[in-house]
Amino acid sequence: MRRSESKAANQHGAQRADLGFDIMELSSEFRALRASVLRLWEANSKADNLETDFQDMIRFN
Repeated sequence: MRRSESKAANQHGAQRADLGFDIMELSSEFRALRASVLRLWEANSKADNLETDFQDMIRFN
């Protein structure tokens, strides 16, 4: 992860904490984002790249 990405992630987490989000709300937000990414990934995957896409999805998880 690049430094700028790490900084953005830290800022996002700090903002959520400042707003009073608890760990359950944060994990729910993460699960919703993950599900959205996987749905988009599946919709855009090509039939000839199924094995590669599957391996990429495992790494993403």
